[in-house]
Amino acid sequence: MDNILITLDHVGFSYEADESEAQVEALQDISFSICEGEYIAVIGHNGSGKSTLAKLMNAIIQPTTGTITIREMTIDNQPLDDTTLLDIRKTVGMVFQNPDNQLVATLVEEDVAFGPENLGVSIEEIRERVESALSAVGMLAYRNHAPHKLSGGQKQRVAIAGVLAMKPACIVFDESTAMLDPRGRKAILDTMKQLHEEEHISILHITHHMNEAVQANRILVLDDGKLIYDGTPDEVFAHHTHLCEMGLEIPQGAELIKRLKAKGYAIDGDGLEPMDCVTSLLSMMEKGEIR
Repeated sequence: MDNILITLDHVGFSYEADESEAQVEALQDISFSICEGEYIAVIGHNGSGKSTLAKLMNAIIQPTTGTITIREMTIDNQPLDDTTLLDIRKTVGMVFQNPDNQLVATLVEEDVAFGPENLGVSIEEIRERVESALSAVGMLAYRNHAPHKLSGGQKQRVAIAGVLAMKPACIVFDESTAMLDPRGRKAILDTMKQLHEEEHISILHITHHMNEAVQANRILVLDDGKLIYDGTPDEVFAHHTHLCEMGLEIPQGAELIKRLKAKGYAIDGDGLEPMDCVTSLLSMMEKGEIR
């Protein structure tokens, strides 16, 4: 059995509202586990609870009900001591939507060194961590550049390097591609895949892009604060009608294949991955079934 890194046990979270209004239940009775080395995507419409879930993982906020266990550490509705809070954030790193919110120094290498310095890591090890983290995200050549002069995608990779230098077991990407152009999104997605496959880091990717979610091995679907589906991309996107009812789309390739099948074409595959869709269409063209 895989080693379990994080467990959510009947977790709920309510935001305080004005005196004239009831509390807002952002999450309700959420239970699931994340194993070491998993790559999970979390999808859901705006207001479904995705970002609330992300903040709970890093103890930015704490659950109103239920418990979160990260290795031997427990997060519930009781105050956390500083040592436990630091250990949680060393274990679960966070990359936010806007990298400018995470960049604090005037040079890239100083920014990446900021986290390890706060942990009391030795100068020699900090140098090693900074070089390793920047190399992992392809930004070593920019170590002496000013972060504010970088592109959005480059800034995001520096933010990821800053998290990597803390040596986390899991990284939560909270809509980290939302502000990027297609090239920048691809660079960040490639970085996530590399960190998962080569560094064996657990990835929790919160996104509203269905084509990005397909890259994960497992997908969680939230709807109005509830966990609706938990399964592989094939299993989750098989519920395409219900997903559309929830305001979600299925990946473009899968939508095309679905429409072709509805027209009576005997086409193989489900088209979740873009290349699978291309392969299926080329096969039909070679057989003369479509022109």
